[in-house]
Amino acid sequence: MKRNKRELTAVLLLLIATSILIFSVPKVLKVFLKTDYPLEVVISGSMIPTLQVGDLIIVEGGLNGESIRADETRGDIIIFPKPGNPEELIAHRAIEKIRGSEGFYFRTKGDNNPVPDRWLIFEGEVVGKVIGKIPLIGFLFTSLQTPIGFTLTLAILFFFMLSDLIDLSKEKERFRG
Repeated sequence: MKRNKRELTAVLLLLIATSILIFSVPKVLKVFLKTDYPLEVVISGSMIPTLQVGDLIIVEGGLNGESIRADETRGDIIIFPKPGNPEELIAHRAIEKIRGSEGFYFRTKGDNNPVPDRWLIFEGEVVGKVIGKIPLIGFLFTSLQTPIGFTLTLAILFFFMLSDLIDLSKEKERFRG
């Protein structure tokens, strides 16, 4: 019985550590990647085949217009607030760089879109550029950020760990008997 309490305590500590990790990683990444948006989830198909819906993208900030490469096929994928709806972030390729009197402006285009976007993005509006992606993990990442998804995930983890503990207890009883 004493061992079961220790194992249950270990499971609870693991759940607590997992919770802390889930909430702290984005905060740490904000510092290292120099952006308030280090991890974003792709929610539209405008960048297919480069980025798929559900991909988790890793974003590096702290850029200036000089460091952003613009090209139809190999330009950087930049993240910026959607003109007219600053709450929504867009990830499109920088296809043209235009020098203005205050700095650089970028014409952007989704790889899957037939025409470039109708706006120009000023370098100061660029949140960052995509430096990596993790396919499909964005769905899990998004669900973990909601109270229901986080609670459900912890409950599932707890259930699996608890069932392992029960199986171990039954196995010990078989060996004793």
